[in-house]
Amino acid sequence: MNRSEKHLWVRMKVGSQLSVMVNQTKEKEPRDRLDSLDSLRGISAILVVLFHVGWTSFTGELLFIKGGWVFVDLFFIISGFVISYTYVDKIKSHIDFQKFMTRRFFRIYPLHVFTFIAAYSTLVLGNLARGRGVNDGISGSALDVVASLFLVHGLGFSNAVVNVPSWSISTEFAVYLLFALVVLALTKRLTVAFLVLSGILSLVALCFLNYPRGIFTAMQFGLLRCLSGFSLGVLVFWLRSKSDFRLSGLASIGCYASSVMIIQIILLKFGSESTWNAVSLMPFAVLIYVSSIDESSPVKYILESRPLRFIGERSYSIYMLHTTILMIFSFLVTLFLPQIKSVGVETPYQHLLLGEVVNVAFLVVLIILSDITYRHIELPWRDYGRRASERLWVGRVIV
Repeated sequence: MNRSEKHLWVRMKVGSQLSVMVNQTKEKEPRDRLDSLDSLRGISAILVVLFHVGWTSFTGELLFIKGGWVFVDLFFIISGFVISYTYVDKIKSHIDFQKFMTRRFFRIYPLHVFTFIAAYSTLVLGNLARGRGVNDGISGSALDVVASLFLVHGLGFSNAVVNVPSWSISTEFAVYLLFALVVLALTKRLTVAFLVLSGILSLVALCFLNYPRGIFTAMQFGLLRCLSGFSLGVLVFWLRSKSDFRLSGLASIGCYASSVMIIQIILLKFGSESTWNAVSLMPFAVLIYVSSIDESSPVKYILESRPLRFIGERSYSIYMLHTTILMIFSFLVTLFLPQIKSVGVETPYQHLLLGEVVNVAFLVVLIILSDITYRHIELPWRDYGRRASERLWVGRVIV
């Protein structure tokens, strides 16, 4: 067998092995998924969306909506848990590191680019319709806008954001990089210790630098906020992995109810203008831990129901797309329903009811469009990222 024939044989052999690996991965994924956490992510996305709504409604008066900003931290904690659950034992070489970052890149960046273009286009068209300057509503320089496009605007050195939610994705991608480097360099136990210590130090620094607003921050100290939540998710994963303890029935319901009640008390007592709002991270951690060990409670069945799983699977699209849809709805509300834009002490019942109707219409449109972007942007690019990451392995073997 000459060299070219041998090279071809290696390619065919590796290709067949790769096909088996991909098929096995696809078969294993449904069993490995934590559907209840996906649903929690979806619920969090909806709460963050409604927090950003600028018209009056009954929903807008709810405590969880007024304090909806805090559910971004639930995103971060869930990410820390899920990424650790999936990858903490899989990054053992530089190729594994490259595979992980390739998958993460194609998981988040294509939708970011799409929503960046959509948000910027909507902003420009809205400004032209109102007779304003093209870039009204965007602070910072053109370089800041470029930083936003390349997902580094959430790291503390940029003032511009085109698609508002993307600041958190910027910080998450940076933390993914840190996670992969630490897992590659350290043992599992040291990885957890390093990330937890980093999270504690980040939280202390955040509360000091952002005094007196605690964890209520976005771009300025967003990286510290993200690392605080992500590392807590890593800790929750580690605690779960060290115990076979499981909950069911009334015990699970009691833990869920207690966590939700404590979060409500924290929001009611402290809100966004107190360092003590950082305490909300703990009931979120308990909520995720309980969800991961709950086997059969009614809450578990609700979280794993098809409607909530549907929302959870599309939570990234919902989160990233909502600013663009909200700009359009806000323009239409200002144009046709200005009475529900005014927020006063005595808001008429009819205005609240009308605002609720607009909320429903807004969410329906958002979910429909998010389903489209999920199926036509997220899924294809996620699959492409998987194939691209496996080609790294194939190339290494052939070389």
